[in-house]
Amino acid sequence: MTTTALIDQAEVRRCLNKLLTDPLFASSPRQQGLLRYLVEQALAGNAARLKGYVIGLEVFGRGEDFDPAVDAIVRVEVGRLRSRLREYYLSAGKIDSLQFDLPKGGYEVRVTRPTSKVLNSFSPARTAPVHEVQQVSLAVLPLANLSAETGLDYFVDGISDSLIFGLSRLSGLFVISRQSSFALRNSKRSSEEIARDLGVKYLLQGSVQRSGNRVRVMAQLIEAETSGQIWSDRFDREVQEIFNLQDDITNSIIRALQVKLAPSEATMFGHEGTSSIEAHDALLRGLASHWRYTPPSIAEARRFFEIAVENDPEYAAAHA
Repeated sequence: MTTTALIDQAEVRRCLNKLLTDPLFASSPRQQGLLRYLVEQALAGNAARLKGYVIGLEVFGRGEDFDPAVDAIVRVEVGRLRSRLREYYLSAGKIDSLQFDLPKGGYEVRVTRPTSKVLNSFSPARTAPVHEVQQVSLAVLPLANLSAETGLDYFVDGISDSLIFGLSRLSGLFVISRQSSFALRNSKRSSEEIARDLGVKYLLQGSVQRSGNRVRVMAQLIEAETSGQIWSDRFDREVQEIFNLQDDITNSIIRALQVKLAPSEATMFGHEGTSSIEAHDALLRGLASHWRYTPPSIAEARRFFEIAVENDPEYAAAHA
């Protein structure tokens, strides 16, 4: 994409919010969600990697077996979105300072200033355009639970969640969301197929085994194109050291992928959040209930979060 001018993200979001409140879009939550998702991916510099498969999972709630060639929801909704955008800018959107466009053949939202008719790209209020940042792309697949003790899926998923969250905060990494990664739990697809569908170069796979107060995590990084293993390791810790364990895995991945950390990012690690393993355990149980997205499970999640706060009133994650 040729960039002749840069547009501030705050202005982009102001124009997007105005557009989404127009009756043309306010009456269609599905179109609202799709456009907001595509714009946010563009702002994050991820638009060029977007694929119909990922959009089907993250926007339309399709499962791991979603096939864009069979289920046309993405193609149909993107076509409708293009039509709505044209209609909007022929009416109420005429006075907007920025206009959004979704060229055919892809999912990369572009923005123009009507007065200049010049194609612009998103920028996070800096001098270099977003698309010049080279990010390593990664999907953290759900870790397998190998524990003999039953009922520990919530604990294993909590480790997967923490790795996704920690790695996704790094500017040099593009990490697929939890929703897309967890949709591939127990998938029989090859590493190459999964990576192609998600638009990433690397996959993190592994397992967790908890026995009493001990935790063992086996992890490996796979380069999807060759199916070759570029790194693997085993981590053994006490349950009370779970935060250090997660930091060690994250730092090992960063080194293996040679991701450069900004000075502010290097300070992210080593903050445990709580010294109460009971509070953290309640938090993980609450999150496991939350992700089921039913009224009873949400009520159950709230009770677990309250238990976490009771065990550690200063635990910010539980309050959040």
